[in-house]
Formats: sequence, structure tokens, C-alpha cells
Amino acid sequence: MKRRKFIEYIAVAAVSATATPAFGKRIVPVAFEFDSDDSILKLFKPSRAPQIIEKQFWDLFGWLKTKGWHTYLTSVTNLHFDVSADALATVFAKPLNNMNNFSGLDDFAGMRLIEPGRPSMSLLYHVLASPRVKPVLDGSPMPASCFPSLEQLDILENYIYAQHVFQYPLDRLPDDFVLAMFSYEYRPAFKTPDDSPYADHVFSRTGIARIGDQQLSYDASKRCFTNKPQDPEANKCIAVTPARYGLFLAKKLRYQDVNLYSAERRDYHGIFPFATQRSFLQPIRKIFDGDEMIGGANLVFHESHINEQLEKLDRNGGVVIPAQFKRGQAPFVKTNRSHVTQGQPPQGDGELISLRTAGSSVLVSPVPAPLVKKATQNGKIVYFQVDKIKGGDGFKSDRRYTSLKLLNKRVSDIADFVLTEGIYPKYKATRFSAPRNAPMFVNIRNRMINSNSTTENLGAETKDFEALIKEGGYNTALFEDNICEGCVTAVITGQKLKVLPAFSLSTAPDFFPLSDSYDLTDYDERGNSSFLEGGVENLSYCRLGPNPAIQDPVEDSVAFPFRKTTNTPEYEQNNIAKGEGTNLEYEVSDTMLAIVSSVGTPTNTSYKAKEIYKQPKMRDYHVNSFLSDTSAFVFAPGWEATYSSGDDPKRVFLATFGLGSPFPEDMKLCAAANGMWPVASPDAARTFQGSLEPLPTPKKLKHILDQTVPPTAIPLMDLEIGIHPEHPGVAEAEVMGPSFGWDGEQGPFLIRAGDEFKVHFTDIGRADYVENLIGKSAPGFNMSRLRELTCTQLVERIECLRKCKELIEGEEFRYSKYWLVSAEEVADWRTGAQAIGIPKTLVGQDKAWATISRLPKNGSGFLYVFVDPYYEFKRTPDQYQWTHPDSKRRLLNLKNIYVCQVTKEDLVWCVIPPTGKSSPAEVQWNNGKG
Repeated sequence: MKRRKFIEYIAVAAVSATATPAFGKRIVPVAFEFDSDDSILKLFKPSRAPQIIEKQFWDLFGWLKTKGWHTYLTSVTNLHFDVSADALATVFAKPLNNMNNFSGLDDFAGMRLIEPGRPSMSLLYHVLASPRVKPVLDGSPMPASCFPSLEQLDILENYIYAQHVFQYPLDRLPDDFVLAMFSYEYRPAFKTPDDSPYADHVFSRTGIARIGDQQLSYDASKRCFTNKPQDPEANKCIAVTPARYGLFLAKKLRYQDVNLYSAERRDYHGIFPFATQRSFLQPIRKIFDGDEMIGGANLVFHESHINEQLEKLDRNGGVVIPAQFKRGQAPFVKTNRSHVTQGQPPQGDGELISLRTAGSSVLVSPVPAPLVKKATQNGKIVYFQVDKIKGGDGFKSDRRYTSLKLLNKRVSDIADFVLTEGIYPKYKATRFSAPRNAPMFVNIRNRMINSNSTTENLGAETKDFEALIKEGGYNTALFEDNICEGCVTAVITGQKLKVLPAFSLSTAPDFFPLSDSYDLTDYDERGNSSFLEGGVENLSYCRLGPNPAIQDPVEDSVAFPFRKTTNTPEYEQNNIAKGEGTNLEYEVSDTMLAIVSSVGTPTNTSYKAKEIYKQPKMRDYHVNSFLSDTSAFVFAPGWEATYSSGDDPKRVFLATFGLGSPFPEDMKLCAAANGMWPVASPDAARTFQGSLEPLPTPKKLKHILDQTVPPTAIPLMDLEIGIHPEHPGVAEAEVMGPSFGWDGEQGPFLIRAGDEFKVHFTDIGRADYVENLIGKSAPGFNMSRLRELTCTQLVERIECLRKCKELIEGEEFRYSKYWLVSAEEVADWRTGAQAIGIPKTLVGQDKAWATISRLPKNGSGFLYVFVDPYYEFKRTPDQYQWTHPDSKRRLLNLKNIYVCQVTKEDLVWCVIPPTGKSSPAEVQWNNGKG
């Protein structure tokens, strides 16, 4: 499956609808005309909103008046809302021919305040739901308290959908129609799939919630949940973020008939040019509490989730866990099953997942909990014995630094790596040939002292630490996290209507929530990638089904069973929802991660989208998302999920049990690989580069033995990765105190050691993210360091980094051996830099030579300091220059130091020897190639 593909857009016909009366008075709807012969439209008819829906709507409309929204709408539409109830129906239906194009309204493609059956074509819904709409009243921005809640947006959705009903009863649906659960959100035009993009709902049969240690937090002004805790005192912590789901009437459509975001080649011609196109479920109309289409019944939402990581480690990992522990119980297998209906508290088991209604939709949220804890059963820590290292120090080794590495098809994984990272780097691919059927990496640095509940961390203070990890022969404690996968479905009370469940992932935090893969596509294509490992392709490209072990909480059967089809070589899951003899569920099963738009085209036929809307990275808003196009796809093993298989190796599916045990173990290793998943995992290559092992990354076959280590790809600033007490910014400049970075670590810096300056840095083998989270003096993760970084900021950092490396090293920046040891953001070079990462005595006796701008033009930019180090690939740990015998930090000798003053437009740089004997007069600034 190729990694880099661009969005393909296909248009779909419009949906017709009618208007509805006001304030509960049953007024005959106003009919609208549409030019369309789409067969779907003929199956709908006008309707009247049930009284309870009308009451909820008018209560909402009255609330909007108290918050200033009526005044804002009048300024936009030149219409007035202080009229009779009868007149308001006409106001809602009136064409908006003279609408003022205020900020955030340019991507609205409708022409009325209420377009029955179509929220995205209803201006009232757009202004309330679009994160781009931020009204200004009396010269002041509207306060956050005036924006509607998610429950209020749900009320408006229901009111609009209520006026558009299906002609057939739901228990006798036409062929290819079904009731199905979808995760969905309303988006501006920058992130919706159409040739002429406009603001619209987008849907997926998969939602991605994210774990955290704080309660969920909704930012009404951004219209999204955020991982920033509500409590300012907990700013460094991580709020859980939920995924929202609703029940929809849906139709099976072929690729050519659906608006699709992130197309995959076989979507449109299978494995042969003339093969059958893939099929997708297209949401047509939402189903809600009190809906006429379900006879006024209510919805009960159900979920079922499973965490089976330690059970898979025991079964497939080749480790021996003592028989005293019961395998079918927690922590080996943790399950969650609950249900909820609107207005009632959730019922059932809620240790992993919490359900909460948002009107007639449901939020699937992780239960706030510590990110990691020791795995225990009946008060005893679960453990296993660590064996002596196998496979030596190469690819076949069962160690990755000081982590245990488990692969059940090691040769296939090596072949994938050599082909895609070495010989054919421009054709990055995931071939699904080495399924992760057990946690790929396991923490083995907590040695059991006895068999009950006492452990000791094997870290820097442990004598012969690295040798002990290699020799094994000790018992190590296991850890657990609450990452899991499952399904969410619905029951319509009093009716026996089948519903296709949605796939639910509850997975690792997103450390860059305001950026996603489309922002960085330009830096990951055609063999010119900035990312030595991994890449930016997202989960919405993936055509794999969910873990077949997930149980349907309503049917008490497998939620996503498999069936082999003739359409694709993969096995596909099957939901028997309409009885024997139908292939609908088989045909849509492998497209559950796809993103589709709502059905229909703009009702405003004169709407013209701006070209900028086709460039997601240029968007002027920043929000969190829970859909698959903002999640990582490259599986090595993965961030949100990885690919696994059951007893049949051909049955490849998505699951979380192949991730690291616990997830920070894998997170450390892949963050060090210059951000394996650049828009989710921070880039920790700067922190550990001097201790990273070289990778075979040849430019051509004749260079197949060339060696390099992963250089940074998205530079994090010194303040973001942590300041050590001996860092020049603390020890010399005294402008700051020591601090820990986002991961609880502290970054590299230049320090005089003996006759020359060297790099002072953390060794990756002795760094321990798990210990950083749960140790006695654990600093924890600090999400506040990164969560506010936008795609614009990340792109600027990458651009400036590439510019420096292209001029200093040449064009092979992807394989750079240079190490960015200091990175400082400069607000304006007119006032200069602080140069916190440059020692005072590096050149002369002060830093003015580096802090004063040498650029032809000033502006915002960066002060980057690179070094050309003498790597110690062939040395053993006992030969390293440890800063102290019981330290996790090392020293590395240098050849030269490169100081760069850089903006998006300009770059000047100089070469400084590490002797500390240069004078400012000897510093020569260059603006050409090195």
C-alpha cells in the first residue's frame, strides 16, 4: 500500500428538503425546488419536526438571542428575527441573496438559514458549528460562554434532519441501505473532500479517542474537545479526548459515487485495472431520539472494548509468565461493556471507557487514569524472566537498546525495512508481511526484588547496567495502560432493527493536536522526505478491518467477523445485519477507516471555492479532531494501532495489542527515530542523537553500506526538550532555571570538558519514559510544551532546518550526520537572540557575535547550532564518556560547530572550532554553500 497519495474528489448529487414552522405551531412546510435526478432524493419526503424537537429548537433559538447571536445574524443576513412565530418560518426559508461575507462565512455553500435535511447548507448551523466563525459584537470578540455546547449543536442537527424523512419504513429498507454508526464532525472547507470544497460534515466508521489523566475538556469557541485540562493548575497534564458517534441511515455507494478524502489506488480499480470498485457507506440522514422515522422511540448506545496486550505477550511473545497468574482475567485481558441513553447515567462496566450522551449522539471517552501503572493481579505484580540476548546486536537481535524486541516474522520485517528505507526509499510501503501479534517492544528495566510487590528500576545507578540487560536472568515487572479497541452501536427502543457498529480506538495522546498529516505532505514525497523513518500517511488511507475479537455488546457475538472476498486479497470482516444472502456488509467492511462527506452538492449554485481550500496546511483555524485522517498509518508498529493477525496469517486486521508494552516504551524508541509519526509523536532525535544506532539508508545500491543515524526532522526548541542544570542558559546566562521537557528528559548542550567543547547529552538506553511517568521523583510528561504548536509553526521550523542543512551539508539532509544541539526561536532578529545554548567562552568572552543579527533582512526566525560529532558506533558502553559513572548522560567529541541565523527568507552561518580559542574577529559569516 503506497504511502503518499493525494486527495481525490468526486462529486455527489444534492439532497432536497423543506422548511418547518416556528415555536411548536404546526405550519405547512415551505417547499424548495432542486435540479437533481439523484435516485436517493426520490426516496425522501418533507416532514414536520416532532413537537419535542421543535420545543428543544425554540428553546435554543431563545438562548441564542440572550448571547447576541440574533444581532450577529441580522448583521450577516440583513434579516430581522423579532417577528411573529409564523413569520420566522419564512425568514428561515428566505434565500440569502444579500448576505454579508463576514469572517468564516466564505466557505458556506448554502443559501438559507435553515435548509431542511442538510445542516451544512443551513447558515444557522454553520455559524454555530464552524470553528472559523468567531463573531465580533460592539467591537469585542464574543466570549467563550456565548458559544453553544455540543448538546445544543445536536439539537439543531436534529431539528434540521427532522424535516427530511425516508419514504420506506426502516424494517423494510431497499437494497443497499442500512442503519450504521458513524463518527462525525463539522469542518471548514480546508478539510472536506470535494472538487470545489465547502464547509461540510465528514464521517468515518472509525473514531479515535485518546487516553489521558484528566477529565475531558470542551472548547466551545473552537467547537472541539481539547487535551488541555480545564484546571489551569493541571496544564502539564493530559485531558482525555473523546470521539463522537451518531446513528445514520446509510447507503452503499461505489468509489465513483462518493465524496472521499484520502483515496487508495485499489478503491477505484481493485488489484486489476477493470476490477470492481471498492464500496463505501454513505451517511444519508441522522436518526435521533423522538424521530418520526423510528416512531418517536429513543436510542440506547452500547459499547464494547478490549485490551488484550499482556495476554498476547504471554501467548505470542515467547516469554514465560508464571502459571500462578490467571490469563483470562485482568491485567491480561481487560474488557469494558456499558450502555447509556439520553438523560440517564451510563450503566455497566466503565474502567476503560466512559459513555456520555451529547443529545442524540454519544461520546466514547477513555476513563481518566494514570497513563501507565504496574500490572498486578490479586495484589501481586505480574512478571516474567528476561532471557539472555538473542540474535546479537544486529537486525535479528531481540533487544532494541535496552528494550526487549519481539517480532514473530523477523525476516519479513527486515525485508520490509531494507526495501522501503534503503533500496527504494521513494516507494515507502507497508506490505503487512510481519504482523505484530504481541507487543513489539517491552520494558524490561524494572527488576523484581521478590515475588510479591517490590521492584527496583534498573537505570543509570545500576552497576554494569547494559551488560545486565543483555545477560538477563532476572525477573522484570510488566506494566499496563488503558489503550484498547472496540465498537460502538445503538439499539432503538421497542424495535428489532439491526445496526452496523462503528470501530472505536482508544489510544495514545496526540502531542501535536493542532497539526495533521496534510500539513507536512510536501516534506514526505518522492524520495525527498525529511523523515528518515516513518512518514505522514494517515489511517484514512488504510483498508484493513478491525480486530475480530471485538464483541458486539448487543448481539453477544463477534462484532467484526471475517469473510474472504474476491474483490481484494485481504480478508474482510462481515456484519450480518440484514439476514442471509446479502453481501452489503462484506463489500463495505474494508473501508471502515475512510472519510466521506455528507451527501449532496451546494444549494447555492453560484458558490465558488477559493483555491486555498485545497491546501489544508493553509487553514486559518486550529482544532483537535478524532477522525482517521488525523491519525498515523505507517505501521512500525504504529501510534494509534498496528496491523496484526490471528491464527490465519492472511487475516490481517487493525489492533492495539502489537504496540509497545506499555505504550511509552515504543513511544521513546520511535520519537527518537526523528518522529516516526511526525504529526502525533514529538521528534526526540535531538535529545538522543549521539547514542542512536546507525541505520542502513543507502542513496544507491553501490552505497548500501553507508551509515547514518536519524537526525531531527521537526526541531523542538531547547525549552521544549528540557534544560539541564549545566546547560549554558542556566549555568552561565542565568536567564532560566533547569526544567524537564515534554517527555521528562533534558536536551543536549555544549559544555567545556578538558581542552575542548563537547556535547553533553542523554543516552537513549538509559532514558526511561516509563520511569519518568511512575518513578518516585518522576517529572511526568509535560503536554503544555507542545499542545499549542500549530502546523504553521512546525512548517516554519522544517523549512529553516532544511535550508540550513542544504547549504551547509549539501542536498542529502535526509541522511544528515550533523546534530542540532541547540534550537532557539527568535521573535524578531532586529532585537537579536539570547543564544541560551551557546557558552560564553565558545568565542571570546561573550555571545554578542552570535546574538546580533547578521542577516540581510530581519524578522522572526531561529538560532540553530549544529555540530559534526565523532560518533562512537564501535565502542561498548564501558568505553563511553559518561559524565558520571552513575549517570545517564554522556559526552561526545566534535569536529566543528555550525551556528546559523535563519529566517524563512535568509540564512547566514559560520563554522566554529570546538577549541574555545576563537575570537569574534575570526568569525566568518557565510550565506552560500558550504
